[in-house]
Amino acid sequence: MPPVYGPQEYPIEPVPQPTPEQIQHEAMLEEQRRQQAWADHYARQESQGYPPPPQQAYPMYQQPVPVVNQTVVVNNAKSGCNHTLHLILTLVTCGLWLPVWILCAIVQG
Repeated sequence: MPPVYGPQEYPIEPVPQPTPEQIQHEAMLEEQRRQQAWADHYARQESQGYPPPPQQAYPMYQQPVPVVNQTVVVNNAKSGCNHTLHLILTLVTCGLWLPVWILCAIVQG
């Protein structure tokens, strides 16, 4: 029968966790390496005659849009027959204006 390996033969040892000071120190070293790499890259470009990289443009600010207050009146009312005027004309003309009034009422509503 083959040997069986279990946790007793191969114990797992805990991995030491870095302290906050070690994490901060590693971050500082990484930042220094990044800055040094950028400085080396920039120095190489200048030595080869490349122009310096363009600077960041100023942010574009939109001009405020002037507020224009407009009043728009939409009149959907029908301009129909003026019945008051036609009544007065019919009374003044003793009924002779009545056919005109009837046609106006039929056509214009």
